Amino acid sequence: MTTLMTKLCVIGGGPTAVAALFEARARGIPALALEAGATPLASLHAHIEGLVYLSPASHWEVGGLPLDCRDALECEREDVLRYYARVIQMGRLDIRCRHRCVGLRPDADGVTVEVETPEGRREVRAEEVLVTSWYERRPLPPDAVEPGSRVEVREGLRSAAEVAGQRVAVLGGGISGFEQAGALMMAGQPVTLLMRGEARGLHRLPHFARLVEATGSRLVPNASAVRVTREGVTYHEDGETRHLPCDVLVAACGARLSPRVLELLTRAGVLTEDEARRLRESVSLEEAKQAHPDWTGAALERLAVESRPDLWPLVFEGRRRVRLAGGPLHVGASNAGVMVSIATAVFAVRAMAGAPVPAGMAPPLARALLNLESLLQVLREDVPPERVESLRPLAVGSWSRAWVHPHLLERPTAQSVERTTGLDPTRFLLPPGRGVRDMERELLGLADGTTSIGEIADANELMDPAERAKLVATFRDLWTRNVLTWLPPLDADR
Repeated sequence: MTTLMTKLCVIGGGPTAVAALFEARARGIPALALEAGATPLASLHAHIEGLVYLSPASHWEVGGLPLDCRDALECEREDVLRYYARVIQMGRLDIRCRHRCVGLRPDADGVTVEVETPEGRREVRAEEVLVTSWYERRPLPPDAVEPGSRVEVREGLRSAAEVAGQRVAVLGGGISGFEQAGALMMAGQPVTLLMRGEARGLHRLPHFARLVEATGSRLVPNASAVRVTREGVTYHEDGETRHLPCDVLVAACGARLSPRVLELLTRAGVLTEDEARRLRESVSLEEAKQAHPDWTGAALERLAVESRPDLWPLVFEGRRRVRLAGGPLHVGASNAGVMVSIATAVFAVRAMAGAPVPAGMAPPLARALLNLESLLQVLREDVPPERVESLRPLAVGSWSRAWVHPHLLERPTAQSVERTTGLDPTRFLLPPGRGVRDMERELLGLADGTTSIGEIADANELMDPAERAKLVATFRDLWTRNVLTWLPPLDADR
């Protein structure tokens, strides 16, 4: 049996794992990640095209590298995938895809990770392990589909084109159902959205409500006993059984903690049975709000924090040479909070390298992770200036990043606006009312993807650290204003 040797083995290949690998690389720690999916970021690849995430661009950032996108408050799936591709390339991160962790065997000297691959079983021997992969799609109950049904049941769609022209029902009153139904309606598809509870604030957003009316769609709150029959779906509404003819049911039932991962960790002695039970029973902040809409914010936070075990030691100290990072550790859970998940991975790797606990943080872990501004500040510490200076700015010369399509969340920045006129080549890229200063125009002229920020500074004899920092800040402003992207440094080893 083939055995790989490394100092740190990361379980998972999503944003949290990428952040861990990048931090390990920066600290000289040999590391690799095991991703069960076919590609890095497999969980994001599974999201529907054009999805606008709840988290802003800054919350996805790794290692102080800017995530450039059309709108910093409306970061899309494609923006995030392009960003992480560059982060992986820049850090030369080692992510082994189609490698599923099926067992952990800790001992006094390290951890043996049992892995299933397309070529068969293999082992990874690591000094320490960091687990970042926790969630899986919540499936329909096994008896919810009638044998011989002609209805195609999908867990999620990658594109609205997959079901174009068919009769579609979406099951799920949460964020997943909202996203899937909204993407279908944006393509002109009539949808019946079956919600197992009351409608939420998301469903009353003006733009979403207009889409429902414009496409002839329907929202069904409090639909219970949903069952897929031979020709459609039955459900109970207001005490009556109703039948909905459909060709496709999209089961957007959200995510759940993977029973397999919890079993793997308890079997290895990393989690106690009581900790695993409390994780299964914990509630996210969103679930707390749904269950108690009249509670104050402080009361909701207290419920979410106190519902989960305090896993502080499993981030900063480890147990049996295994550390944890990601959704179950904080009250955002699987619904949001990507920046908090990234922070837990960075803290775990820094602690592994001997760094102290960040100032101002103290147990319980879930409470400590509520201060987002403090976490952002900690994540931006220890970012060497030369890291961002090494990036090669590239001016955006395409309308593909202009504000040309509406969004479900309908923030002010997504409104259709009259474009400025004239010969300014940036007129389709910059927000109205914000022209380009002479220095910015000069920098845009230099941003051809061949020269790094550091090289631009050197060519202009900017040797003072404060002057170089000001140059970096100017480029950062252009990144957030939709006129620049960046390329990683050339790989000197190639």
